[in-house]
Amino acid sequence: VHSGDGSAVLASRGMISQAVNVKPNTTYILSGWGSSPKTNQKELWYNARLGVRDYGSAECSARFFLPYFHHKSLQFRTGPKTTEAVIFFTNHPQGEKATIDDVLLVEAL
Repeated sequence: VHSGDGSAVLASRGMISQAVNVKPNTTYILSGWGSSPKTNQKELWYNARLGVRDYGSAECSARFFLPYFHHKSLQFRTGPKTTEAVIFFTNHPQGEKATIDDVLLVEAL
């Protein structure tokens, strides 16, 4: 069970982002534990996304839509001249409470 102790919370519509150093022409895996606590899994489905942009290709993200912590990951490859990428977590466009924890960015083997 993932507790979420020390997690980041978006209480209203927003985004958390951070620029990170990356190597050109390199494949990375971005992962994290997220939740969308106001989703009731019936008629209310709220989304949050963990993603990457400005890495030399189109923005990509993984969607969190369950009311409990669950793990998601995505893979991306940097462009030939890319040395920085932006990692983000957002609850746009709905703006309901969303939580992210234990975000990890690793170079794929």
